[in-house]
Amino acid sequence: MVSVTAIERQAGKFEVYNVEVEELHTYFVSHLGFLVHNTCLPASVPGGSWKFDPSRDLDWRGRGENQYQNFQQALDEAFKRTGVPREEFEITKTAPDSFGKQIPVEYRVIEGANRGAEVNIDNPSIVPSTDGPADPHIGYQTPGKRSSGATRGHIILDYVPASRGRLQ
Repeated sequence: MVSVTAIERQAGKFEVYNVEVEELHTYFVSHLGFLVHNTCLPASVPGGSWKFDPSRDLDWRGRGENQYQNFQQALDEAFKRTGVPREEFEITKTAPDSFGKQIPVEYRVIEGANRGAEVNIDNPSIVPSTDGPADPHIGYQTPGKRSSGATRGHIILDYVPASRGRLQ
């Protein structure tokens, strides 16, 4: 058993290495006794086929202390990644947050040149899904259909306030 006694953030440029280690991801580095844990990539929901793609997906877990602010920034980023002005989207689904307040969880462009663009909020631990990241996330899709070249991506978070879909 190892106890963390201190965490110190340092600003600056540092040479770092990403080492892939099978099984146990925690190991000692150098004679100084640094204990390091490799972060695991986001996983798909059980039985799903989704795999993290750094060209389309972002892993924002552990980013900052204010989870709600992080959620808002991720929502803004998802809209930006669609390439469509936010005012073209319509709210197509809402769901209750932890306080019972209905909030938007799905936005779509219904008509026009940007039809098919979408931003959505999912948390598979609240509402099970069949594919996609197993962690809370905001999904986005560029205009058109996926079968015709539309891009779909995800921003994986520690927290989302609600989830689309129906509770089982």
